[in-house]
Amino acid sequence: MQAGASTPVAVAIGVLLLWGFAGCGEPDRLQEEILLLQDRIRPPGASFVEKPTLVRNGRTASARWEYETDWDWEKYTTWVADNLAAHYEPIKTGKTKMQFRRRLPGDVFELQIESRMSSAARRILVSFYAFPG
Repeated sequence: MQAGASTPVAVAIGVLLLWGFAGCGEPDRLQEEILLLQDRIRPPGASFVEKPTLVRNGRTASARWEYETDWDWEKYTTWVADNLAAHYEPIKTGKTKMQFRRRLPGDVFELQIESRMSSAARRILVSFYAFPG
């Protein structure tokens, strides 16, 4: 009887282990969001100066990256606003900064995009923040 009683326990442990390993392969929601943003806010022809780095701090996270483009700020802000319209709401747009917010169940994502001029091209600094909401 001992062997029969341990079989369901062994099966349950096996199922739990498989479930745990399957969960390890799930995509990282924040990494996916950053990849999505890169596609939506980096204009054609822009090159990375600094690639995104995601930093987690307890229940919050942030990432920064920078790229260069030859687009002027007015053209760029219009293009970005159009590309983000379905997912992010604009909070503020100014002469050198734009801010957007996305609310999801349990999370808030904020995005700040800032223009900086370098000697040859416009540099765009992107800051992403995620926190409970």
